[in-house]
Amino acid sequence: MLNQVEATILEWRQRPYITEQELIRYFDQFLETADKFERTDAASFIRHRLERVFDRKINKKWFEDDWLPHLLDLKGAVSGDQPLSPREVRQTMQNEAELKMNDLTVPDLPVVLIVDPDTTYQTDMKQLLDQHAVQTGIALTVQKGIELLDSMNPALVIVDEQICEEAEETVCKEARDRILSESIPLVMTIHDGKAERIAELYDSGVPDVLVKPFDKRVFVSLIQNRIRMSRMVKAQITMDDLTGAYNRNAIERELIKLHKRHAAATLKGYSVAMIRTDYPETNKDPYDYQVNDLLSVKLVEAIMREKWKQDLIGMYKGKFVLLSPEGTEQDVKAVLDRAEDTFTALIDQDDALPSGMTFSAGVAEAGEEAEPPKKTIFHAEKALRLAKRRGGRTISLYSMESKQDQVNDEIVLIIVDDDRVVREMLTHHFTKRKVIAGRPLMVKTYPDGLSFVEGDWYEKDRQFIVLLDGIMPKMDGIEALQRVRNEYGQSNIVISMLTGRKGDREVARALSLGADDYMVKPFNVREVGARLDRLFERLNAL
Repeated sequence: MLNQVEATILEWRQRPYITEQELIRYFDQFLETADKFERTDAASFIRHRLERVFDRKINKKWFEDDWLPHLLDLKGAVSGDQPLSPREVRQTMQNEAELKMNDLTVPDLPVVLIVDPDTTYQTDMKQLLDQHAVQTGIALTVQKGIELLDSMNPALVIVDEQICEEAEETVCKEARDRILSESIPLVMTIHDGKAERIAELYDSGVPDVLVKPFDKRVFVSLIQNRIRMSRMVKAQITMDDLTGAYNRNAIERELIKLHKRHAAATLKGYSVAMIRTDYPETNKDPYDYQVNDLLSVKLVEAIMREKWKQDLIGMYKGKFVLLSPEGTEQDVKAVLDRAEDTFTALIDQDDALPSGMTFSAGVAEAGEEAEPPKKTIFHAEKALRLAKRRGGRTISLYSMESKQDQVNDEIVLIIVDDDRVVREMLTHHFTKRKVIAGRPLMVKTYPDGLSFVEGDWYEKDRQFIVLLDGIMPKMDGIEALQRVRNEYGQSNIVISMLTGRKGDREVARALSLGADDYMVKPFNVREVGARLDRLFERLNAL
């Protein structure tokens, strides 16, 4: 009976809510069982709850905070313990919530997802794996198993063949393909141990097959072996070799998972932090690659020490990114505040690194309407730019910045060309387009290099993309390029040269003098737009 209660708790926790009708039906059925086995204490407890608690509104929704106290009390009645007081129930639920969110004393245990309709079997396997330091996730349907793939990131999945027979063939195939495509070990449990059936499963791509009932020692050894292999493969395909952080492809996959869970309301929300180290003015060579590599290692180590267990640290567009499922902006700021102290301590312990190294970060929380993940990233990058412009060593929260305090997010597109048709064509296209990579833009034009370099266009807090023709009267593009780089540097200006097809020598010279890109005339204006979208990423990484 105790296992039955625990299995029900596992099952109901996978659902957003249950109805009062389901709860009453469950207590009625449990009452029959208690009477049958003469469990008078449990039967008395159930009768009391049925008479005093439920108002018989069959469609009333009971969320976990509502139904869990009753099942915990039932569990206590079955085991002979005293029912929990309301205060004890709240404390139990709070402890569990804290463990879910952040328990830095708990080791990073692997998670095994069990997809099986048999709740008794699931409870037995959970207890067995718990004894061997393996966490478990439970799904009673294939569809629920697919949802938990996103939220749990399991190291291994166990699927019962019977559950696939009961589900639609396309759903089961989707689950299998999804598991194998993400290099997650899959174990299929079956009841028919005939060699033909086992061979058929192997031929279909299933890596491991276990016939029920199986020896528990063999089962545990197999699971531990496959988890070790999974971790080795995962490290090779998703981790940065230098720092141990996730690579960009892995981060993008995790972002998509978070977005799907948020859109489906199975995740309350998530936050993203974009992070860059700050170089002090006393550092004569901020581009020393050995120093940069060592700083990256120390930064990741500091964040790994302080982050929540479910948070992910990775690389994205030349910066570090922290993904925090369920975390708010303030939660992530608290993590980064601790990480800053740890980072400083690690730097001070290493004589090879210059003292005074810090980092800046921008944090953004996904919107309530499940905005696209790129928009959340964009907001975090915007907050990071503001932090850097404030001198660094700052953690800027996107939501806390008033409209007056936020930097003007408009990109200034400057077209410098002596051909009036080219200027008007590009101006018309980009004025109609209105954005570059999602950023609003303003268009300015100049008919020659001299009017451009002498123009009153530069603002240190703005970002610029310049389309600069190579051959013009009064001052050509090469000389204008040199003047701009000498006077304004390249921290917030990206320059793309416009050149003729036979301008290879001029292109090479322009790139050596600080041009970021070049485009060959004649060009398609839509292709120019696509190139500028990519240039925006370069501008944003500066």
